[in-house]
Amino acid sequence: MLAKNYQQKSIINILLKTHEEGEILNLWMIEQDIKKLYPVKIAMVKQRAQEIVVQSVNCADPKNEIKKFIGPMGVASFFLGKGNVIFRSEYKMTDRDGKHTFAFPDVVAIQDRRQAARYTVEADEVTVQFTKLINEVGGKIKKFNKRCFDLSSGGISFILNSQEREGFERGEVIENVVIKIEHKTYVVAIYLVNLIDIQPDRGNNLAYAGYKACFSFQKIDIKDKEQIENYVLSHIKLEKSSG
Repeated sequence: MLAKNYQQKSIINILLKTHEEGEILNLWMIEQDIKKLYPVKIAMVKQRAQEIVVQSVNCADPKNEIKKFIGPMGVASFFLGKGNVIFRSEYKMTDRDGKHTFAFPDVVAIQDRRQAARYTVEADEVTVQFTKLINEVGGKIKKFNKRCFDLSSGGISFILNSQEREGFERGEVIENVVIKIEHKTYVVAIYLVNLIDIQPDRGNNLAYAGYKACFSFQKIDIKDKEQIENYVLSHIKLEKSSG
């Protein structure tokens, strides 16, 4: 899970501590489904200007690699591995020494070390398809095609109505589950961890009350797991700094 911190004082403390301890930050981006990292250090924290100045770990950046990690909207993504901190900052300028200035982030996200980053899916960009034996006595098999509710490299969830809920039990494993994420397809086995009552609200955009079925991945290819993690990281919503 990602806990978002909007407290400016706390954000400044994280940046100052990172600078003082010489910790490495990683600029990161997803390119052709591959996560690319570029290590940098904070050279200066300008509290009055609300800016940070970063430079390549090797000090020199002859090919201007850092600029490759600045997105089309002028925003770069940073990851601090020691504290599992993720934030995005607006690019300001580059000086003659190859040091790059970014605005303070408005928010940082701190990832729980015990869990994978989780993305609440929008629209129908991720779907889950599988067949399941519903009635053990009658042997009724039902096909499910569900919109994903949230997704991480560790598991997936979707919403069941009250009638569908009767066919699911905590602890069961479902094989040959097809997860479609945009143009890619993954086949996995999933383990039902929990079933949670859920009510419609502005945050989930549900049309009806139901049950959130929470699954962990029981079987998943290591490359598929990495691709899903990259997808989640690239879609996590963090407000960019307004500078």
